[in-house]
Amino acid sequence: MRSAITGLLIFTAVFCGLSAQDSSVASVVARIAAVERQLPWLWSPAAEGLSDIPYTYEVRMARRLRTRSGKEIPPVPGADALSSWRALHLERIPLDFGAHFRCLSQDGASPCSSEWVQEFQRQAKSRDALTPEDRARIERTRQERRLRRRDFWDRFPAAFRFESVGVNQLRFSPLPGYKAPPGSTGIQAAIAGRLSFDPSTYEITRLEYDLLRDADEPFLRLPKGAHFKVALSRSTDQHYLPLSIFVRRERGKARDIEERTDEFSNFRRFESESKLQFADPPAYSQLR
Repeated sequence: MRSAITGLLIFTAVFCGLSAQDSSVASVVARIAAVERQLPWLWSPAAEGLSDIPYTYEVRMARRLRTRSGKEIPPVPGADALSSWRALHLERIPLDFGAHFRCLSQDGASPCSSEWVQEFQRQAKSRDALTPEDRARIERTRQERRLRRRDFWDRFPAAFRFESVGVNQLRFSPLPGYKAPPGSTGIQAAIAGRLSFDPSTYEITRLEYDLLRDADEPFLRLPKGAHFKVALSRSTDQHYLPLSIFVRRERGKARDIEERTDEFSNFRRFESESKLQFADPPAYSQLR
């Protein structure tokens, strides 16, 4: 009898401890999701939210291609510079409808090739030629992007099983039986990974995940086995900005491996009065 009572007490203590831990983890996840919901990134490898911030910054892009056996795939001599590049250093300047990119170096050489210069000139001419209808369409796309971002974080706490794996670190995997609602990208049911967060702000400082199955993103198709990782650092605004983004994925019928790393630096205000928005503009608050 005493043994049975002792066993019951141990079971009760362990159960209560697990319940308390689960409650604590759930509270942390809810706070992280509420904070990230207001930020202009983070879950998409396309880093589409970077186009919403009024900051000039530099990005160094490195690209590596290899076969499935690990053999490096060199650039094809004489190939189009827009597709054969291995390293780019760009400066991004924000505009009302898009951005202006200046090519600082390509594959270690400066100035960049005429192909890249002409491409950015083409983009500038396209922006100058935007009609009122074009601008309205772009604005609708921005609204859809913000809604999609908020939807991801709204569903984040309920879509995954979470586990504390270290100080301010969580591991997550799809909750069995979770089904993405119609109209969503469904990426929540396709990824598993881990994140680190700042306990003072609950902003994510590092996020990485693997694709458990194919998933379609608005600007990118991610095949099963792809790996995504983003690291952030605190800016002068006391918020976290992307420091680097890494994506590894298969591509093409040959299923070659592409690894791409984008490193961001030198964030600075484009105008003396501009301010980085870490919440949606008032015009979008009614869409919640």
